Amino acid sequence: MKTRYIVLTGMILTVAAQPQIVKEKASMHAKIESQRYCQVDHKRASLLIAFSVALKNSAGATITIERPIHVVPLVSRTLHDLQHSKYEFTLYEPDVFFVKPGRGLMKPETASQQTNVKPGDVFTGETIETVFPIPLTAKFSKFEALEAGSHFAQLFFDSEIQDTATFVRFTSQPMEITVDKHPKVEKCR
Repeated sequence: MKTRYIVLTGMILTVAAQPQIVKEKASMHAKIESQRYCQVDHKRASLLIAFSVALKNSAGATITIERPIHVVPLVSRTLHDLQHSKYEFTLYEPDVFFVKPGRGLMKPETASQQTNVKPGDVFTGETIETVFPIPLTAKFSKFEALEAGSHFAQLFFDSEIQDTATFVRFTSQPMEITVDKHPKVEKCR
């Protein structure tokens, strides 16, 4: 009995996908809506900040805003460093998991709502809480957590021009964030 093997050579077909290019820039006015400190462990806490934002659609087409709004904060110790892209932190959008009712398993889902904003219109809303790591001891480097004192942050996020693969980047004005030297930390969840 002869055994025959068929060897299939896999070929990868490269197809040029539509790039997700940021072609337009738009303005975002942001301010701190609320902030609180939450315990992580005996060495660390988190500063959670929710921002209220006003997004002006200066693109020539309708844009789609996904909610909840996840912003990416760029953080620097000084305004000069922020303006020259010398960041302490760039905190990217988190992976979000939601529990389906009646099930104990965590499953990733798209739980977003969409709002279409026409050219020239302004959308106002609130971001999800953005988490900034802070130390409770002196044993952390400045690259692991935000030290006590003033920091400057600028927020951005991208939104799709409706029915395209082109994105608009919303960028906020720089704003000051202060990390308390002795924060009142609470147990959150």
